[in-house]
Amino acid sequence: MAQKSAVDIFRLEYGASKNFMTPDALTYGLITPSLAYELSEGEGLDRTPIFGVTIVEWKGRKETERKHDLSKMFATRKDAEDYIQSLKIKNKWP
Repeated sequence: MAQKSAVDIFRLEYGASKNFMTPDALTYGLITPSLAYELSEGEGLDRTPIFGVTIVEWKGRKETERKHDLSKMFATRKDAEDYIQSLKIKNKWP
């Protein structure tokens, strides 16, 4: 099974769709070879910035799964980035 990039994994799952609350993708990356994240930004209902971390698991070939239990929203980019780092540490991925 050839490695896929985080962007490829997200395109398989979502196509060109954007997140309703955080439509502006800031970065993509891998937590493990099969777990990809998207860090995105948007505006909350009170017009303050919000940041979303969305996780998708690549199951092989063209099969993916949305990991709602791991996807979260944050008030600051730093908190979102810290969460991504904690997932990498938990999953022992660089």
